[in-house]
Amino acid sequence: MAFSTFLLLVSATLPAPGDPRITYDDLLDALVDLDWLATEPLPGERCVQFSSFDPKSRSGRVEPASWFANADSGHYLRREERDGRTEWVMVDVDGPGAIVRIWSANPSGELRFYVDGADDPALTIPFQDLTGGKRPPFVEPLCGVRSRGWNCYVPIPFAKHLKLTATTNDFYYHVNVRRFPAGTEIVSFTPASLESPALAKTARALRAAPRLDEVFATSTLEPGRSVERRHEGPATIRMLAVRPEADDLRAALRSIRLRAFFDDARSPSIDSPLGDFFGTAPDFTPFATYPIGVTKGGIGWCRFPMPFERSVRLEIANEGESTVRVAHAVRFEPGPAPPLRFHAKWRQWRDLSTRPFSDLVLLDAGGPGRFVGCAFSIRNPVRTWWGEGDEHAWVDGEDFPSTFGTGTEDYFGYAWGSPEPFESAFHAQSRCDGPGTRGFTSLARLHLGDSIPFRERLRFEIEMWHWADCEVDVATVAYWYAAPGAGDAIEALPAAAARLPREVPAVASLYPDAIEGEIVLVDARASGGRLQAQDLAGFGQGWSRDEQLWWTEGKPGDTLAIPFEVAAAATYSLRAQLTRAEDYGIVQISVDGRTLGDPIDLYNDAVVGTGDLDLGGLRLEAGAHTLLFSILGANPKAVPAYMFGLDYFRLVPQ
Repeated sequence: MAFSTFLLLVSATLPAPGDPRITYDDLLDALVDLDWLATEPLPGERCVQFSSFDPKSRSGRVEPASWFANADSGHYLRREERDGRTEWVMVDVDGPGAIVRIWSANPSGELRFYVDGADDPALTIPFQDLTGGKRPPFVEPLCGVRSRGWNCYVPIPFAKHLKLTATTNDFYYHVNVRRFPAGTEIVSFTPASLESPALAKTARALRAAPRLDEVFATSTLEPGRSVERRHEGPATIRMLAVRPEADDLRAALRSIRLRAFFDDARSPSIDSPLGDFFGTAPDFTPFATYPIGVTKGGIGWCRFPMPFERSVRLEIANEGESTVRVAHAVRFEPGPAPPLRFHAKWRQWRDLSTRPFSDLVLLDAGGPGRFVGCAFSIRNPVRTWWGEGDEHAWVDGEDFPSTFGTGTEDYFGYAWGSPEPFESAFHAQSRCDGPGTRGFTSLARLHLGDSIPFRERLRFEIEMWHWADCEVDVATVAYWYAAPGAGDAIEALPAAAARLPREVPAVASLYPDAIEGEIVLVDARASGGRLQAQDLAGFGQGWSRDEQLWWTEGKPGDTLAIPFEVAAAATYSLRAQLTRAEDYGIVQISVDGRTLGDPIDLYNDAVVGTGDLDLGGLRLEAGAHTLLFSILGANPKAVPAYMFGLDYFRLVPQ
């Protein structure tokens, strides 16, 4: 029996003795038969998350600074001693229910799943084997490593109780648990569950490309014009596909507005710029999850089911200043409509200051309904990691979020702020421009088996927790199902000009004649220690090109030689910006063996630049020369690491 059929069956009443049970295959079917997402949540139906988030966050209402606490690793419910060994309890929850997602940034040791109060675990498995995607049946795309994040979407059901423990206590983790209403019959997990042919069948279905064989109608839309598609119900949209064309496609993707009105509603259930709706921005970057994606041929597609009882009106409007061409196709399937309607709405934050930290509310909506995912794009002006922020889901007025994460990339299923793009059935990082995480990053996360049900209200938010003090632009699309007439607090789209993506500002040198430390790194030579480029964007705005040449692991007596060329003989003032910090040393500067000035003590209790230091004047002939930095020692207050950083140097004719 399909899982969606089961939920439709019990939507009016709880199952009585003899009614069909939720089987292991039903839970797997829920990952690909998405009709169940449009069913109304039953009383007692929940999806909660256990995670290693910093427990200091719980005092955030009393001490607001604690809300953004960031020590998110190694926290558990408790520690237990069992048969002479220590186990750390990650999950302890009453049934009926099912684990539907497990994630970690650094899985280690073994996991042990104790089902229905049994003394012995029903499953003992190395954490990396469970989430690595290489040990059958825990294979792609149900499990796997995504840009350094370890994931598992294989369900672990339980009728009465589940306890999950670990043999180590040094990792980050999320465990999402679906809780069914009391009285729901569910078949508990046993080792035999992993022999179900449905595991391989589901994996194949999740990998299957969407069928896009409809006939596309093409409309040429001048500024201010729109095209509509109407259909009478009851029916369900099974596929919505659009291929936009324009001279400036990036501008068109934000200027074209997609709206959908179900069952004669006055307010749109879908209201989004066209490009963002399909999960990637600001361009149409090819990628695919199971429900949404963009083909290499530039077709955006969505197979979230969109049921309606009486009618639907789809509208594609050109709100920009240039003519665009839009090919579009819609697949309708006649049949009874479940009670909830699909929603997708866009929000943006421009010039968002990263200080103080803040919560970005992606969705604040009335119920009953189910949250099924989001798309997230950010324009980051610096290389520094922007995504330390945790996700929160507040359900039906709870005092503390039943979902509280450990970092933005963790929510999207990757880890460590990795810039490596990935795509899979449940999540994707379709782009990260770099270097580092500078530029545009586009993410999508879809809650299929782990949708978040709510009966009265849902507030879903992600913290903006950036390591640098700067301003960013963020745009999001929330996807959810809700009953007809259920409201939301998402404002209407601004005018097209106000939603166009802005270019990432160039990282400029502070001075036109600056010789950048990270540029001369390739020719620099140190007698000891290690040379590398270091991103300085997280330390403020006073750095040239946001990078420096960083010399570490040196010791007193070591030297750093940097060759440079002089075009014309003259007397020059040597100027430079160096770095001061608690673990930096005392250096002497010389050029071609000539000592310049007194030794410079680079100790400071915080990371700061020296400013444009005047290191002295000297006569230089045209040709090759050598700038030399020698480590002499360190301030008595300094950590004796003897580090050194060169942001830039320059030669100013006198």
